Amino acid sequence: MEYLKAKISAVPRHVWILGFIVLAGVFLRTYRFHDWLLFEYDQVRDTAAIEQVVSGEKPWPLLGPTMRASGDTQEALFRVGPIYYYFQVFSAKIFGMKAESMAYPDVFFGILAIPLFYFFLRKYFRTDASLYLTLLYAVSFFAIRYSRFAWNPNPIPFFSILFLLSMHEFLTSGEKTSKRWVGIAGAAIGIGIQLHAIVLLLFGLTSAVTAFYLLKKNRSVWKKILVVLAVATTFNIPQMASEWQTGFANSKSLLSSPVKEGDSGKRSVFSIFADDLSCTVESNGYILSSLGREDCGFAYVKSLEDSRAGRAFRETVFWPEFAAVLLFSVFGYALLAYRFRTERNEAKKNFLGLNMAFLGIFFLVTLPVIGANFKEFRYFNAVFLAPYLLLGLIMQFLVEKRPLVFRAGAALLGIFLIATNVSSLYRMSVRLADRKGNDGHAVYLGETEAMIRYIGETGGASGDAYLMSDKIYSGNISLQMTYLAKRDGFTLIKVPGPDNVPGGAALFYVAQNRENGFGTEVEGLAVAGAKDFGEMRIYRLER
Repeated sequence: MEYLKAKISAVPRHVWILGFIVLAGVFLRTYRFHDWLLFEYDQVRDTAAIEQVVSGEKPWPLLGPTMRASGDTQEALFRVGPIYYYFQVFSAKIFGMKAESMAYPDVFFGILAIPLFYFFLRKYFRTDASLYLTLLYAVSFFAIRYSRFAWNPNPIPFFSILFLLSMHEFLTSGEKTSKRWVGIAGAAIGIGIQLHAIVLLLFGLTSAVTAFYLLKKNRSVWKKILVVLAVATTFNIPQMASEWQTGFANSKSLLSSPVKEGDSGKRSVFSIFADDLSCTVESNGYILSSLGREDCGFAYVKSLEDSRAGRAFRETVFWPEFAAVLLFSVFGYALLAYRFRTERNEAKKNFLGLNMAFLGIFFLVTLPVIGANFKEFRYFNAVFLAPYLLLGLIMQFLVEKRPLVFRAGAALLGIFLIATNVSSLYRMSVRLADRKGNDGHAVYLGETEAMIRYIGETGGASGDAYLMSDKIYSGNISLQMTYLAKRDGFTLIKVPGPDNVPGGAALFYVAQNRENGFGTEVEGLAVAGAKDFGEMRIYRLER
């Protein structure tokens, strides 16, 4: 017992604190994971595809998920590498072929990103500052939201940090970089570029810039750079085989993608540049605090526009928040450049320079994306670290000037940011606990399973069941319901109207759960029963 107490007391305090932070992050990312699992079109598509691989019906895929709007037709869409599907196959083989099994890799990498982020921050910041920023990340509404369902961009934050850590190791150690870090760099690149087209360009260009800088300093590092390239290539053999078999059809889809044309082809470079700047500033505020819009509203551009949109914006904007986020970003990026210029410690200078290059390349890569009006903040998950890095630099600068005053200020700001994120999490959890997640846009597994059980218990289990719906649900939830019905042992068939239903078959209608809903008839058919499911209501109809 004394030996155990001695061992426990020997553990540094910061390790205990980091452990509690990780545990908090685990709880927030796994609480009611099954019931509150987002289960939309992409998730059903991928789950069905993995099911065929696990059952042996189809071979392991050579390509992965498609990129939205990257082609004019479904067949012409660009597809990333298959590594994300491989993660899901392994998960299904270990935990069983279930919808939630598809999301376990996402939550796994989401949890691992927390301690990895701490180690990344320790390359520059003190232990207390690193713990402070890691805590804010662990409770981030943005980070938690994008680690609780199955979607190929969700693991990107983990691999972004791993990539930057490995690049920093190369910059600091050069030709003396250990074999371990050489392998990690190759794996981070090889896996990361398969998760999204943006990351493909971001990691590729950042790696090229880093390699050029290293070779300029010391050409003897070329051997290890080749090993990194070989490891990264090994992870991409499946899609390389696909390209060889199809005459590089997938690569041609990316190069001819309409995304790079779209709206961006009709606008000036200055206009797109301004929009990208606005989105960069807005994303910093949202990722850090969860306050404001959930996607880019081009707020800082609109505030200057003499247009109807600009005037409407100026009438409704919350100016203190608007100004605070702008000043935070401007001061933060200026301080990043200043610290890089004045830093004398080589390892820390490499850290700052690497992050500047990474963020700058990301800005350039997203110009055509923002120009084509893809404005969701989820596109910024590869650079989620930006606002935390800026906050750390600002706090460091202020504490150096007035230690006692600004340490108290940092504590109060931390409490405020934790409160805003926890408040957003609480509002979402209340809505999901009340089974009000399925709202015509989002679809959640627990609510949808309850709907399928009702259909099965009241007529579907005896054979085929037919489903009609309000227009808002026609293309949003029917695929999920069809998949889950098949899993429960009956067939659910979507139909446009009652004329398409055989006599005597079970027929259901999904509608919004509103006070002035349908009475005793729906589409001219008598209502035999109905049940509410949060924002939705299912009517059982008689023919």
